Amino acid sequence: MVQSGSDFIGFWSEFNNSRTVANSSYLGTHSNNGVTPSYPVFGGRKNDDGSGSGVTSWANGGAWLMGVHRIPDGRLVGFYHAESHWYPRTDPANGGTAYKTMAVAYSSNEGVSWGTGENYQFLTPPYSKPQIPYWSGDGDACVVRDDANNRWLCYYVAVQFVNGAPKPNESPMICVASSSDANGWVGTWKKWDGSGFNKAGLGGIDTPISSLSGVPGANPSVHWNTYLNRWVMVWHSWGGDIYISTSNNGTVWSMPQLIIDEGSTKLYYPTIIGTTDELGGNSVKLYYGAETNVPYGGCRDFKCRGLDFTGIMGKVLTNVDIMRTNPVRLYPNPAKDMVTLSMPQKADANMEIFDMTGKVAMKATISQTNLYKFSVSTFKSGTYNVIIKIGIKSYQIKLIVE
Repeated sequence: MVQSGSDFIGFWSEFNNSRTVANSSYLGTHSNNGVTPSYPVFGGRKNDDGSGSGVTSWANGGAWLMGVHRIPDGRLVGFYHAESHWYPRTDPANGGTAYKTMAVAYSSNEGVSWGTGENYQFLTPPYSKPQIPYWSGDGDACVVRDDANNRWLCYYVAVQFVNGAPKPNESPMICVASSSDANGWVGTWKKWDGSGFNKAGLGGIDTPISSLSGVPGANPSVHWNTYLNRWVMVWHSWGGDIYISTSNNGTVWSMPQLIIDEGSTKLYYPTIIGTTDELGGNSVKLYYGAETNVPYGGCRDFKCRGLDFTGIMGKVLTNVDIMRTNPVRLYPNPAKDMVTLSMPQKADANMEIFDMTGKVAMKATISQTNLYKFSVSTFKSGTYNVIIKIGIKSYQIKLIVE
């Protein structure tokens, strides 16, 4: 979503991208207006059998605009998620999987057409496209402009690889890269390594944002919130729930907070829109896709909820009800010594405890029990965030240590 005079231009993506224009940033007005022009303005893909031309090898499965902004010379810059597929695409062995990278394009006519080229990738993983089909690479991103620090920030999801295959028992996690070039050009991006933006954007090692690692997921949406005076991020977990976090500097983020859980309905692709999709105030709208009993990638309902940040400055408060009571308990809470984790039934689980800086205070692997006891006697007094993973679900509890 980008402003153009008194109007707002929106871009809607599948494997190609359509353009809408309306007098509001809210998506309801755009869906009522229809697309303009009547044809996709960017992207495309090869046929299921791999035939066809007109797309680059690293985007032969499609291109999704993930952030569109106006740059100093008046043009639009579009940062996009590119997919390279294995063919034939319909072969079950290929599974519709993709090798993902991030790339950039520019438009001189308000997004009606875009330039493309083989050298426009700006984020790639530290490995080449695997010979065996795997979900892999760097993508599913959101790019925002951090004017206070004269830089771009790209929040992307990385798949870690070891010995030519995804790292065992590790879900793809959210990472961040930055560029100080006004146009976000190729070769100017650096990946965060835990202490600074020190790794190359092209082929550099990916380091997850540590405080978000307790709830791995994808498709982050980030905006600067003028009411909170902080960055706000929402994303979907791999269990299909929506989480939120905030940051005052774009690199150190608060512990994830669950805001929407609709039970068996899986929720994907959350996007917050206020003034635009990168600027909001005390009241914004949250859009997301919801699917019930449909394979990932199938048809989804398009939903909208209001988010109200009115309340305590610097602390996220929302008017979105959590749709299901958390079945996991910690007691006593507050605690000084022994704590019991209670789960609704016997299960294998993983527990991680983080302090409020995002540092891991404790990890535990739990095997086939519904009651697990642990000690916090060596913890410093304060508030801790406990993440319990049971299967594909993640649960979060605040623990106070006295």
